[in-house]
Amino acid sequence: MATFGKINRTTLKSHVDTFLLLVLCLAVTFIQPTSAQPDCDANCAGSCIEKGLGKCDSFCQPNFGITPQFTCSICAPNCATGCNVTGGGKCDKCIDGYGPTPEKTCSLCSANCRIGCERSGGGSCDECVPGFGLTADAPRACSLCASNCGGGCLKAGASSCDECSRGYGFTNSTPKTCGLCAEFCFNCTSAGATLCDICIAGYALTPTRHCAPCDANCARNCVIKGVSKCDDTCKLGYALNLTTFNCLACDVNCNGSCATAGPAKCDRICDIGYA
Repeated sequence: MATFGKINRTTLKSHVDTFLLLVLCLAVTFIQPTSAQPDCDANCAGSCIEKGLGKCDSFCQPNFGITPQFTCSICAPNCATGCNVTGGGKCDKCIDGYGPTPEKTCSLCSANCRIGCERSGGGSCDECVPGFGLTADAPRACSLCASNCGGGCLKAGASSCDECSRGYGFTNSTPKTCGLCAEFCFNCTSAGATLCDICIAGYALTPTRHCAPCDANCARNCVIKGVSKCDDTCKLGYALNLTTFNCLACDVNCNGSCATAGPAKCDRICDIGYA
């Protein structure tokens, strides 16, 4: 029994010595100061244990990104959010006024661009300033709307128009441009250029949607009764014929109006010597 106890203690001491040696080895191998990676890429934010000396395993310092060679390279100019996703020399998201290129760098948006070009890309524009519209071909830059365009060309695009200025209507051309309404026309939004929807005072629409004058002695309009007629009020010295809707003269010796009495009559005042 004494011999067995002696052997057991010897064996135990041997195991303890082995354990202490193992702990010492582990401490030397793994317990290193956090700053002890001088041989990684200078701009590496992590380790280079996996990729090796002068490299970087994962994340670089801000404004740097990993290259295919696992080194850290500065992001593209005009980059807003770094390039950890796209990689060194590229950009994850550009600053305002710049958009991504196919190479994932940043390029200026089109001139006259209102809200940048993050979706459309560098050299293009997502939406133009008023008075400009997007061109049809890539890159979709901003170019002037058609002349006499009152409503801009946000929908129709450059060199075209969404809505013409007053006095102008759409032509039959493509893209949609604006041409003058018919002469004496107030508005031709529906009818289009060279025609008319509503004439100015003293004129009425013809069947061909042009404007022709009312009765020469009509004081107001002929919108209802039409060309060469008068709707209601004639000039002084004339009265409305309620059958033909023309303006006919008062009595030749009438010194006032005959609007109430009617044509060839006189309401109140005649010339001296007449009653």
